[in-house]
Amino acid sequence: TWQPPVPGSDSGGGISNTAAYSVDPCMDLNPITNQPGVVWTDRDTVGGDLEIFMRESDGAAFQELALSGSGTGLSNNPTSSQFPDIAYDITGRPVVAWQDLDAAEGDADIYVRRFDAGAWGELAGSATGSGVSANTSSSTGPSVEINPVTGQPGVAWVDFSLGDFEIFFREFDGAAWQQLAKSGQYQGVSNNTGVS
Repeated sequence: TWQPPVPGSDSGGGISNTAAYSVDPCMDLNPITNQPGVVWTDRDTVGGDLEIFMRESDGAAFQELALSGSGTGLSNNPTSSQFPDIAYDITGRPVVAWQDLDAAEGDADIYVRRFDAGAWGELAGSATGSGVSANTSSSTGPSVEINPVTGQPGVAWVDFSLGDFEIFFREFDGAAWQQLAKSGQYQGVSNNTGVS
């Protein structure tokens, strides 16, 4: 039968346990603890905008990581943050990607934060400005995964480039977000005239 990973995670306030609507959930398993971590979109209790929240099971309850499950969450900015995805790296650090509104340019961009040494940090400007996507077109629907060889995250997303939707990709090399054969510009990975 289906069982909750910890008591109460499937009833009452559940994992999110907030007064607002909690939507867009994604989960992954921590490879070190074999426990699930869950991300979702929720209403910021401070500024009222949408933020990205996260909690991780310790085997007994779902816990915040540096206030990631309350207040302004792990995204912690004044713009609209939504549609998260999560992946754990080989050392058990959660990496979260999401869609955010670039206030300066007015378009949607892809942002990333990684939990490390007790804090949610950026990776080379990945959660401010134009983020990982680094363009002026609309970037949505991120998917994050970890390279098993390098241990670094790669992110794919849908981008409205050159008048149609294409699939873009960038990978972090430890210092910067790199394209693979122009995978993060022009017509990206999909490179066709249809809607990708």
